Amino acid sequence: YRLFAWKRDAEKPEWSKPAPIKVRAMVLAGEVIFMAGAPVAENVMQDESNPAALLLAVSIADGSELDQYPLSAPPVFDSMAATAGRLYLAL
Repeated sequence: YRLFAWKRDAEKPEWSKPAPIKVRAMVLAGEVIFMAGAPVAENVMQDESNPAALLLAVSIADGSELDQYPLSAPPVFDSMAATAGRLYLAL
């Protein structure tokens, strides 16, 4: 999986980075993309240092990771919404 920002009239992306998760839910809220999914690494045992899934906040300006939160389970496909300054996600 790769994250990228591409202007419609550009010949190449402004930035492109590998995604550390298998994205199952994503929403754009202002200047931040929130995405959730299981880590890309296979054969990783789940524990406190390796959560079942992650919620990531990524800047649309440069693709930098702003924050990440462990989740107890991967999200339901396409189950994220943002409104009134809140983020909703079904696990």
